[in-house]
Amino acid sequence: MWLILTGALAAAAAWTAPRLLGIAPRPGAGAWCAGAGAAAAVGVAVLARRADPHTFTDPGLLLTVAVLAAMATAVGLELLGGIHPPGPFALAGAVIGWCRRSRRYGRLMRLASRHGLFLARRPGAPRGAVLGEALRDCLTEAGPLFVKAGQVLAARPGLIPDDVALPLADLHDTVPPADPGRVEQLLADHFGSPVQEVFASFDPQPLAAASMAQVHRAVLHDNTLVAVKILRPDATAQLSCDLDVLARLARSLERRTLWGRDTGITRLVDDFSTAVRAELDLRVEARTLAAAHRAAHRGPVTVPAVHPGLSGRTVLVQDFVPGLPAHRAAPDLDGPAARTAARTIADGHLHLLLRHGIAHADPHPGNIHLRAGAAPALLDFGHAARLDALQLSALRAILTATALRDPAALARALNTAADRPADGRTLERACARLLLTLPARGQRGSGTDADTLTALTGLIRTTGLLLPPAFTTVLRGLAILEATCLRLDADFDLTDRLAPRLRPGPGDLTRQLQQLLTPAAAAPADRPAPAWHRHIAQQAVLTLVAATTGGISATLLTQRTGPRIADSLHLLEAVGSLGLAASAVLLMRTVMHLTHPHHRPVPGPGRTHL
Repeated sequence: MWLILTGALAAAAAWTAPRLLGIAPRPGAGAWCAGAGAAAAVGVAVLARRADPHTFTDPGLLLTVAVLAAMATAVGLELLGGIHPPGPFALAGAVIGWCRRSRRYGRLMRLASRHGLFLARRPGAPRGAVLGEALRDCLTEAGPLFVKAGQVLAARPGLIPDDVALPLADLHDTVPPADPGRVEQLLADHFGSPVQEVFASFDPQPLAAASMAQVHRAVLHDNTLVAVKILRPDATAQLSCDLDVLARLARSLERRTLWGRDTGITRLVDDFSTAVRAELDLRVEARTLAAAHRAAHRGPVTVPAVHPGLSGRTVLVQDFVPGLPAHRAAPDLDGPAARTAARTIADGHLHLLLRHGIAHADPHPGNIHLRAGAAPALLDFGHAARLDALQLSALRAILTATALRDPAALARALNTAADRPADGRTLERACARLLLTLPARGQRGSGTDADTLTALTGLIRTTGLLLPPAFTTVLRGLAILEATCLRLDADFDLTDRLAPRLRPGPGDLTRQLQQLLTPAAAAPADRPAPAWHRHIAQQAVLTLVAATTGGISATLLTQRTGPRIADSLHLLEAVGSLGLAASAVLLMRTVMHLTHPHHRPVPGPGRTHL
């Protein structure tokens, strides 16, 4: 019991000990410092008890040992490069996570091997559609996240060969459906009553099954035909581990490859993970879908209406839209009809984006239904963004400057939109280089606009800009929109559809006039940085004081004279012990400040911190 009590008191004292060094350690490092202090104190107590079982160890000595051991541990961590080891609970969680990832890696490797993907690089291995079908089947078995990744590959030409990407288009609406029994139970749990009481009829066979959800046809008791979107019961089971695997792979690629650093793959994956997690709550989609339905009224495309009373986190009920997905309807369209459909789809997407600030991130063919004699329908707003008035104005300025090939205007527009602007001259030069890569009018080829948007995304990352996530969603949506329209019309040009919508409106002209007439506010002067030589001088003084105190204290420890304060302890010995402890603290504080400069306090006006 006395060991437990000693360890607890020592850990409590050691937890705050690193603060004497002028730092505030992270919880993980603080836990290890406390553990080192407690272990040192318990070790001294055990050794003293073994030497003489009847000797009582002074608690003050044990606490001093604990504090010094904790401080020494903190200094050691900094000398090792400022590492911050995880706390005990975090370490246990990391081990569990490693085991989960290892099992997942093994399953993914077995899937790839079974479908023959490891043989794809060998001479004579299957290519083209055969490889695409194997990849499609492998991604389907791997789970919802990998299905969504396959959808992105299918919707972006140029990432993989076209003949390989073609079978991946089936992932838009031919994913194997979830177990009907689990779907019925999910609906019963959501509505609080059997499905038969909510719907006059419900088709258990889904119309479409995608990566995160599937859609069923149903009829309400008032004979309204509706589509019931249901979050797949297995959508969240493996998602967390798969996102962890994807994030670690992205960090590895960014650290080890030039391609990963240039594309900013870590942030791309972070944005993708955020969007995927948002799709797990269908209430978010219901709000966006309702706003898009209102905005699309009498517009180029239609958006189904939502039934809010029947919708919730796992179920979304909306009006049923007849028709076929664009990639299945395309073979039956003649040339003029296909061109008209492509332009109408683009106009509808841009109408929602540039007029109402609603950015659909996934306008791939599976989310667009075509029907004879009716406007195309835009579906699935699970991954979408809403832009406020300032963001919408900045987006229009970015697209306008790109169309006019004005690097100065493009740099200003990007910095206006950014949460963290970049250096103006550096950004303007990067914009000028980007605009030089644009082909002349009339010489545009398939995928040109997607390449331009990809290059613009790369420019944003390489110059240090930090744009709101909504802009990443916009750029991705425009690139996928162009790819979708090119499948219908090989001569489609997204810039031609953008140009009429980029003319400034009255509000934009007013803001531009105000910017011209209002002088720029003077930038506040930067505070002078503390002089480095002053900091070195301060640490030199501390080192001299610590060395002097240590030398004097060591001398006092050898002097067994003066009044006794205990049976075998003289006053001068006690003073020497305290002096040595203070000297050690000062020396460790000096080492900490010299090896870890970002912990140094910045002197305020009229005072100096040591």
